[in-house]
Amino acid sequence: MGKGNKSAQGGEAWYVWAFAAVMFAVQQYMIFYPPEWLGYYFFPLVGATMDLCQRGVDIAMGNEFDATADYSPWTLIPLSFIMVVSVYSMDRAIRMAVSGKVKDKNEVRTFSECFLRLFYYFMMFFVVIYVISLEDYWPEAEHCWDDFVSKEQPRPRELQATYLFELSYYIGGVVIHIFLNEHLKDFAVMLSHHLITITLLGLSFMGGYHRVGMLVLMCHDGCDIFLDGGKCFNAFKKEAYATVTVASLLVVWVYYRLYIFPVKVIYAGQNFALAAAEEQGMEDTTPMVLCFALLWCLLVLHIYWFVLIAKIVVRKLTKGKIEDIRVHKKKQ
Repeated sequence: MGKGNKSAQGGEAWYVWAFAAVMFAVQQYMIFYPPEWLGYYFFPLVGATMDLCQRGVDIAMGNEFDATADYSPWTLIPLSFIMVVSVYSMDRAIRMAVSGKVKDKNEVRTFSECFLRLFYYFMMFFVVIYVISLEDYWPEAEHCWDDFVSKEQPRPRELQATYLFELSYYIGGVVIHIFLNEHLKDFAVMLSHHLITITLLGLSFMGGYHRVGMLVLMCHDGCDIFLDGGKCFNAFKKEAYATVTVASLLVVWVYYRLYIFPVKVIYAGQNFALAAAEEQGMEDTTPMVLCFALLWCLLVLHIYWFVLIAKIVVRKLTKGKIEDIRVHKKKQ
């Protein structure tokens, strides 16, 4: 009787796969029709952290805190420090909590790192969606370039908070990636991704291309939810949930990173940007051209990672299990 209740795939009970199928449907709905209200409830954490850092900067500079003023770029220093300490501390705490349940040390490390990223990207994806919804530049992406030459394009405080919060996360991520995490075989690729993202966020924030930057964050954060979620399920040998999450990742990756990102953000953005620059009398287009060049570099990395994801799917179909092909250490 017990064997009759098992699925042919991986020995999972049929009801586990049934629940996994429902989870797949929910995942697709959440990513293609993301509820803005989730970001509304997540945003206070981002805003409170930014205000705390701004207060610290104001105290250090002898200024009075103004809850309506723009955030200072100097907030990146305390915020990046908070990111490094928080992520490293929580990582060690999670490793201690799951070490008794997962014997493989590599799986413990993978679960801890991926669980933290899963929480972060889940929260920030919906925060980004919420902040984008406060204005009118998506899905009509041509509005990303309204008044950007004259610097009169509005930059809501919510957008500033989200931008600096994300930027500090990637700055902290570089520190953790270089000095605290194990160096896996895609160490250089991941480091390149972080450095390109930091450069893009910094240039776009200073150059007035922040609306495009928000769309780039949308394309990235949404995919990373499923990338890290699948690894978390895999670490605990939850094959059905890992399988449907990787399937969701494949769908979402194609939609966001291989369709919206190159077609709606880069290609269409270039055309809109050049037309707007000419119409608005922009003299020096070098920073804008550099930003788009870096976006093309990111697209190359997206294609590289898509190949890796496809390999994981092939291994699942041929070997019946999901393997993280990044787990091997980089050769010294």
